[in-house]
Amino acid sequence: MAGPWRAILWDRDADVHVEWRDASPLRLHGPPLRRADCNTPVLTEGGTILALPAHFTPIGHSYRRVGRPPFHFREAGAAIRILNDPDPRAGKWVESIWRAPDATLYGWYHCEAPAPCPQPTVTYRIGALRSRDDGVTWQDLGPVLTPRPDEIDCSFDNGWFSGGFGDFTVVPDRSGRFFLIHLTSYHADDSAQGIVVARYPIGDRDAPGGALDWWTDAGWQPRHRFPPQPLIRPRLGWRHASPDAHWGPAVHENLDIDQFVMLLNRTHDGERTLVQRGVAVSFNRDAGNPAGWTPPRTLIQGAIWYPQAIAPDGSDRRGGGSMRFFVSGFSAWDIRFRRGPPRQGTLPLPAAFDEGDLARVFGPRQPDGGFGS
Repeated sequence: MAGPWRAILWDRDADVHVEWRDASPLRLHGPPLRRADCNTPVLTEGGTILALPAHFTPIGHSYRRVGRPPFHFREAGAAIRILNDPDPRAGKWVESIWRAPDATLYGWYHCEAPAPCPQPTVTYRIGALRSRDDGVTWQDLGPVLTPRPDEIDCSFDNGWFSGGFGDFTVVPDRSGRFFLIHLTSYHADDSAQGIVVARYPIGDRDAPGGALDWWTDAGWQPRHRFPPQPLIRPRLGWRHASPDAHWGPAVHENLDIDQFVMLLNRTHDGERTLVQRGVAVSFNRDAGNPAGWTPPRTLIQGAIWYPQAIAPDGSDRRGGGSMRFFVSGFSAWDIRFRRGPPRQGTLPLPAAFDEGDLARVFGPRQPDGGFGS
């Protein structure tokens, strides 16, 4: 049974307040997964829900789960197959999907490949996929965003990676002309690090590599001409052992407030662990205008990686009303977004939970970072 709603944030810049309540426990993932290791794409159509949770062992890969909305899955899930994988040794986590008018399913993956560095580390890149059998098998459409040699730096000391672009969400803009990729830039140049946005025409979906622009100091420009201009910059960049930064944006269009909502991981003082210190939120009336995002504000203290708000109909890209709040595929909370300030006399306080709270609800923490038996 759901608990009472309470305000956890009032954002004057966006003229939006956020409310939160406890709810019955849910998981987007099923056996053999004990957690989801990235943003989980979710799509509901014709009374069927499709989700692609991912995991990192032995390398990054996604599973396909099908059921009925809101979140009732018929099966544990089976690993998807990339039929023409150009590099099977590199992990690939599918983070967003989109259905074309002809019913073809498109997807985008975060890829981690060995870096050209003396120490064992990786670089990140983003690629595109297409499926004609509803996500069971996929054709790789090639890279969308791959780091150049000058965008990689082997002196990075974060313990994970040496550059690249990843940890993202893809949403169409309101014009229906462009895919917008809100992503994390781990660029070798500190001034180009942070949350950035790229785009390419929806009409080029079968050949995505040639028409990519990103937001720069000079507006939308071809990727090869200018470095990206971060929408949200780190306080301490990704080359350091303990970055102080937001990362991993999950973006959806919220119908209640007629704005786009970006949920963000926040790390600091992690000492090569990228420990999660909280979840932040930013708002934008039109995601096609990258300059319109509000400063990120703390929504939840503590938590774990990969926050998402998913609508009751199962969409992770568009929705309203009482939505489910997930982290790493776990949910024990509802969230909703409302216009204007909270009711008079209400003092919004950020929500808070930690791994102990998750263990009490879902079962003990496991060595792989998941929860449950």
